[in-house]
Amino acid sequence: KIATGPMVGLRLGKKTAWSALGSFVAIVGRFLVGIITARLLGPSGTGRLAYLLWFADTVNVVASLGLQNSAMRFVADLRGQGLAEQASRLGQWLHVRYLVLTVVSAAFIGILGRSVNPSQEGHVWQVLAVYFLTQSLGNFYIAFLSGQQSFDIVAKLTLLSSAVFVLAATVGTVFFGVTGAVAGYFIGALPIAVPS
Repeated sequence: KIATGPMVGLRLGKKTAWSALGSFVAIVGRFLVGIITARLLGPSGTGRLAYLLWFADTVNVVASLGLQNSAMRFVADLRGQGLAEQASRLGQWLHVRYLVLTVVSAAFIGILGRSVNPSQEGHVWQVLAVYFLTQSLGNFYIAFLSGQQSFDIVAKLTLLSSAVFVLAATVGTVFFGVTGAVAGYFIGALPIAVPS
């Protein structure tokens, strides 16, 4: 049976507004960082940064095995059935497996990336591995919160993360170039990853 009525519509509207706000803030933060880093790094540095981020995102897609999507879908389904305790247990079960995959993948990035391209400036591959780890954990947590319909928390965490991200990426890029930009991505991912 599907619940209806004015209160359901109001709750749905509020959750939709929070979800839209979180998405908008994330897009604006990424857009600003893209402009700032492109201006500071120039074409060559921007290309290196894009390659590194692409590498981390590609590993994330392969390594996550869709577990964060499963968390979002099945946690929401169980909660909708009134089985909140089972939803929480499923989230914990998936989180442990996701954590193992993420740690192994982060090690892969740090080791393989450094051996494939040892001339890359500084410790950018190790910083990329740490960014991958925090971003992946944050992605899972956002999916879990979305499954719990906690869009207000998602939006607040995204707002904090985006503000930290813009500041950290700017400062990191100014002082440390591409490695600093990647460190900015890592620092920006912390506000969402830490509570996970």
